[in-house]
Amino acid sequence: MIFNEIDATLIDKLKTKGITEALPIQEAVIPKLLAGENCIFSSATGSGKTLAYLLPFLSLSSPPALLLIIAPTYELCSQIKAEIDFFGMPATLAIGSIPMNRIIDRLKTDKPLAIVGNPGRLLDLAKMRKLPLRRLRFLVLDEADRLLAPEMREETEVLLKMLPHQPKERTISPPLAGGAGGGIQWAACSATIDKKIEQEIAHLMQPSLYTILNLSHSDAGKALLPENITHWALFSGDMAGGRRKKIDTLCSFLAAGSLEKKALGKKTLVFCSRADQAEHTLQRLLHKGHKAAGLWGNLPKAERKAALDKFRGSGVGVLVTTDLAARGLDIPDVGFVVAMDVPEKGDTYIHRAGRTGRAGKKGIMLTIGNENEMHRLAAMEKRLGIVVHPKELYGGRIENPE
Repeated sequence: MIFNEIDATLIDKLKTKGITEALPIQEAVIPKLLAGENCIFSSATGSGKTLAYLLPFLSLSSPPALLLIIAPTYELCSQIKAEIDFFGMPATLAIGSIPMNRIIDRLKTDKPLAIVGNPGRLLDLAKMRKLPLRRLRFLVLDEADRLLAPEMREETEVLLKMLPHQPKERTISPPLAGGAGGGIQWAACSATIDKKIEQEIAHLMQPSLYTILNLSHSDAGKALLPENITHWALFSGDMAGGRRKKIDTLCSFLAAGSLEKKALGKKTLVFCSRADQAEHTLQRLLHKGHKAAGLWGNLPKAERKAALDKFRGSGVGVLVTTDLAARGLDIPDVGFVVAMDVPEKGDTYIHRAGRTGRAGKKGIMLTIGNENEMHRLAAMEKRLGIVVHPKELYGGRIENPE
């Protein structure tokens, strides 16, 4: 078993969560990282990528070695930090919602084994020479394709260029703690890493060698979603007030009863393309009496955290968001994801759908759309190799159309 190669204290912690066996991506990645290899890896959403890099890197780390994890959103950074905290390892969170002086104080006093942050905040700290980069031994780019998207690319590239050593060459023996032997061992991951993104990562990490492990694509090159996610579509016709009609359809769906809804997680995550659409949808849901919260980029950080905390707990059953929440977040008990539009890119659909059906549980991805959007969804269905089942609402029930 792969877990036998991991530090025993980490495995004992996993057992308290009922985790005793490695998932496929962990079986593939952990031996590579333990052997000192650099790795770009991809697998379906909810397949266990975070533990695939945390377990080996935390096993190999010991003071003064430092693990630096770069992730695109505040929410994902906080989630990764919580995972490290669970293992009892000292870690510091470096994100924009935390005052700079507080982060600097924690870096001085805590002497963390790991730092987790978004590119902008980490870059500011690096320019101020407050990041302990001389101790840097392990580097992770989580959701690497998003880190290289236009809105984050420059900050990510500048930050990586400020690293004190060249990324290390692949070795055949485990790396020594504390950076002995020189260089940095690195890993990059996402559910959607295509050949172009792989080449961009490799260019940034030159001249290091790396292993590419791709468990998220079929032989035909189509990105795969877990088979335990079922895909539904509800037609919402074109008419005056089309957005309002869609929201009414959403409200009817939330009120409808079905065997699937009783069997799956109780929480529903609703995606809108824009912040104004998400805000409008949330206000309509609240007006209709639904317990809901909202999460989008231009909200104050405190409000975003409060909304996510309520959704993770028992405060609200519906979270309305933009694609801010589609990347990497692992929220328990999400039985349904609802898309209020059909995205242009298949990658966006994959990341949205991947918020349900995680770690082997069943989930349903529902798209509410008009005629044009249903045509676009049909084309995406072919590209992604999925089957979308049309549904209709009748008499307070979710049914198959005649």
